[in-house]
Amino acid sequence: RQLQHSAHWAGHFPALEETSKHKPFAETVLKEIGQARPSDPGAAAALAAPAPALTEAAVPLEFRGPEWQRPVRGGESEQLLCIAYCLANAIDRLLGRCPVMTPCGPVPQTEWPRVLGNWKFTLFL
Repeated sequence: RQLQHSAHWAGHFPALEETSKHKPFAETVLKEIGQARPSDPGAAAALAAPAPALTEAAVPLEFRGPEWQRPVRGGESEQLLCIAYCLANAIDRLLGRCPVMTPCGPVPQTEWPRVLGNWKFTLFL
């Protein structure tokens, strides 16, 4: 309620108490951004209905990028990851492969040594 008393609000937006001006103001804004209000009531009801919420199953989230850019996960040790990173660099050099250039710098192409960063897996071996 304090926002309507600011200088930025005055003259641009209708007062909160004047509900009769809200609908014409909304129609004016829709016209300015290029979205005309639908004339038939069926389309208006469709627009008024809430959009279906996206569930996690509808849009699966996945990491894209080298395994070395992932944050440290549960069970991983920073020291073991450093050793695994050096091992991956050594393997790439032995195989004659160049590092992959990423926005945060070069990373090894060999990604499987990252599993050695998990202390539980390393103790199991």
